[in-house]
Amino acid sequence: GYPFRVSINTGALYQQNKINANCSDIRFLRQVNASYTVLNYWIEDDFCNVTSEGAETLFWLSDTFDYSDSITSTMNNNTLNYVFMYYGNSLISDTAAETTTFSNGSKVFKVFDGFDSTTLDTTFWNISDGCEYTLSAGLLNITNGGIGLQKPLPYNLNDGYMIETRATMTEAPFEYATYGGTL
Repeated sequence: GYPFRVSINTGALYQQNKINANCSDIRFLRQVNASYTVLNYWIEDDFCNVTSEGAETLFWLSDTFDYSDSITSTMNNNTLNYVFMYYGNSLISDTAAETTTFSNGSKVFKVFDGFDSTTLDTTFWNISDGCEYTLSAGLLNITNGGIGLQKPLPYNLNDGYMIETRATMTEAPFEYATYGGTL
């Protein structure tokens, strides 16, 4: 299976006192017949949007279930496939053992760097000589030089994989123009 994105109106849930302000009490489960599996997820931009009644948060869910096989299986065997979202459990937090299921991009995507540190991971990134950069609030700012992957990706993009990135140019004539997309 591939990661998939869902948009949830977390603003309304928060306004009704049903979720934590950082969404740390949300969990997703996949049901296939009577079997349940907790799904790893990542909150896009690590931002649980509870600013207003209609505010939405983007969740990326990791699901290893092969839905292409399930279509035939469902028609022939009446297999039930559902994804449930649970929230509001005051016993769940984003601390201790729960951090393994709380928002974690590395458990959702094959390749992920949320730039949550103050230095780049040199086992993953190749930093060019003279490269000047800063990392802050999940953003990589390169002021001189460049970076690249240390090793080629271990899979072929023709096999259905996608690379997504966002970048902002701060030099004229493209000042503050935002670029992003898929490859």
